Amino acid sequence: MKNLSIISILLFFSILSFSQSIEIDHRLEQFYGEEYLQELSGTKPEDIKYLNWYLDNSYSVNENINIEKYELLPYLKHFDLSAKTEGEIVEDIDLNNFNILFYSIERYYDKPAAYRIGNSGKIIYFDSVKDITAKYNKFLGY
Repeated sequence: MKNLSIISILLFFSILSFSQSIEIDHRLEQFYGEEYLQELSGTKPEDIKYLNWYLDNSYSVNENINIEKYELLPYLKHFDLSAKTEGEIVEDIDLNNFNILFYSIERYYDKPAAYRIGNSGKIIYFDSVKDITAKYNKFLGY
């Protein structure tokens, strides 16, 4: 009877932990690699949840721009993962496949960062750390 209780408890926790597993966005795998993310999902699943959210919720793109201000903005550049340096200028982006992790950006604590996307007439705004924190806390229901 005692063994049955222990097995039942172990089975319950196994099912509970399996049901709470977080799906890893494929864009994270492109940047971090599957092995690292599997380890992270086992030790800090809340980090996976945040990174999944961050991929789509920490920036915005605007096409209605003031040309004078547009020309003063720095160009958005790729991030060269192998060299860990700033890469080439980004000419345009596909928002359906956009992976924020592959771009070289500077985040500010209390103000957004703006970059021009090549000569496309688009500006991408990256939220401040303060705004990202507030938006994520709202997402979590805090």
